[in-house]
Parts: sequence; structure tokens; C-alpha cells
Amino acid sequence: LPPPELAAQVLEHLRGAGWLPNLKGVEEMRPKLEVAWQAYQRAEAKWREGAALDDGPAPHVEFLAQCREAHDREQAQERAELASARIRARELEKTAAASAAAARAAVAASAGAAAGNGAAAGAGGGSPAA
Repeated sequence: LPPPELAAQVLEHLRGAGWLPNLKGVEEMRPKLEVAWQAYQRAEAKWREGAALDDGPAPHVEFLAQCREAHDREQAQERAELASARIRARELEKTAAASAAAARAAVAASAGAAAGNGAAAGAGGGSPAA
């Protein structure tokens, strides 16, 4: 049975049981039951139509998701830049250490050459008369 008919039967039963003695007759109420059922169906259809449109995320939820994505991208870029800076710093340290070692070797070589020239001059007796 359609809902208006079921409602009419329930109302008739309640009236017959004496629970609603002042209730109008079911035949008088039948048009109102029909109109109420139609109004309910329209309201439900409208609600379902609106619910179908709202299947996507709410605007504020979408906005927050976009903000999180932008923040995550910025953090990833900052981490990449920091890693790149650390790599450059290590390379500079290696270059500086290699340059310092080369400079020490050059100083040692020139000190050794200077000592060798001084020893050679001392070994020659220091006098050209020989």
C-alpha cells in the first residue's frame, strides 16, 4: 500500500480504539494525507539532489588540502636546497683540504730545495779557489 493509505489505516485504527476520539473522519483527511505525502517526496528528492551535488569535498576542506600541498612542496624544496648546500660545503672542504695539502707540499719542497742549495754551497767549500 502507498504511504497515504497506510497512514489512513493507522489513523482509522487509532480512532476506532478510542485513542483519538476527536479526530476527523479518514475520508476528510485523505486529501491532506496525499498532499503531505507529495510534499515529503518533493522534499526528499530536493534533498537527494542537493546531496548528490555535495559529493565533492567542502570548499574549506579543499582549500586546506591545497594549503597542505603547497606547504609540503615548499618544505621539499627547502630540504633539496639544504642538501645541495651541504654537498657544496663538503666539496669546498675537500678542495680546501687538497689546496692546503698542496701548499704544504710546495712549502716543504721549496724548503727542501733551499736546504739543498745551501748544503751544496757549503759542500763546495765556499771558496772558488780550489
